[in-house]
Amino acid sequence: MGIRTDLVMENEKIDFTKLPDGAVLEQEEIGNVKIQRLKIKNLKSSVILGKPMGEYITATVPDFSGNILLENEEKEYMAEIVRGLLPDTKGTVLVVGLGNKYITPDALGPKTSDLVIATRHLTEKALKPLENFRSVAVLSAGVLGQTGIETAEIIKAAADFVKPAAIIAVDAMAAASVSRLGTTIQISNVGIEPGAGVQNKREALNKDTMNIPVIAMGVPTVVDSDTLINEYGKKQEEKTHEPFMVTSRNIDIMIERAGKALSMIINLALQENLTEDDISYLTC
Repeated sequence: MGIRTDLVMENEKIDFTKLPDGAVLEQEEIGNVKIQRLKIKNLKSSVILGKPMGEYITATVPDFSGNILLENEEKEYMAEIVRGLLPDTKGTVLVVGLGNKYITPDALGPKTSDLVIATRHLTEKALKPLENFRSVAVLSAGVLGQTGIETAEIIKAAADFVKPAAIIAVDAMAAASVSRLGTTIQISNVGIEPGAGVQNKREALNKDTMNIPVIAMGVPTVVDSDTLINEYGKKQEEKTHEPFMVTSRNIDIMIERAGKALSMIINLALQENLTEDDISYLTC
């Protein structure tokens, strides 16, 4: 049985020690954060690796449920990464929080979007003292079971009206290893398939479906039970149960802190002229 994960660095089909021509893995460190960038540059390498062309950034960070928080310089560096994936520096950006805010392991998207500064609604007069603000719209789209509408349909309708230059979509993710829970931030410019890691795939959010670039961000909050069994080397002779998702006992703290960290990274990326203190004041 193959592992179930949303994380590119856990993809069992990719041999990171022997990447094809047209794919490059770069590694760097900033403070306590280790960053790995997989760049898939051409169609041939995309086909071989089974992933769309684009950039996949994996940041290994201190555990969000632990005592070490991300430093300012670490968040600012990741904000630069997000900014570098955006198509321009002036157009409106639509930030979307994916997931169900009433289910803690799935609440990362709404927790994040709640703290992103929305500016699109401000008039020119209101913006004059803050003329360097970027136009940002924010949406928490809920889930199909709450709205009866596919999340992608809601986002597409909002995007058609707002006409943003790009979408930033934030979602909780599934990992293959418990060591990744709350310790990884994944960022990519190829979009996202909500629910893929938990076998509940919804319509993809990407440039093909939205007609504009989609930047995806997320933190793994769950591990599939069968994948967890495999991780610990236990062979299932006969499957006697339906798979279920496993999370951390500190998931509430993890989601709270991860949401604050991702929102700060997004705010710093979109509002270059604001400091972390400015943003904290505006979102408190």
